[in-house]
Amino acid sequence: MKKYYLPSSSFCFAISDFIETGKLLENFVISLKDYRFFWRDPYKHEVDFIDTRDTEIIPVEVKYEEDVRERELKNLLIFAKNSNPGRHFCWARTWQSKK
Repeated sequence: MKKYYLPSSSFCFAISDFIETGKLLENFVISLKDYRFFWRDPYKHEVDFIDTRDTEIIPVEVKYEEDVRERELKNLLIFAKNSNPGRHFCWARTWQSKK
């Protein structure tokens, strides 16, 4: 299954009466850096974006919550455990953190 993002978040309002804020934030994040990949395993664990531009692989998760809990980062942590990236990121409503 592919994921699609619009070239401008303005188009989101033109095609739908209801905009899921988390998806809008994902669209904004992808507009900052042209991520080309995401990750999904057979168990449907998914990471929003995979940055592969440099020599390392960096998973990026986007959450629209003020208080992001570890359980909401489960998929990012599963990817990190299996792939052992040097770092991973989470963009959230009020902060950007790297671990």
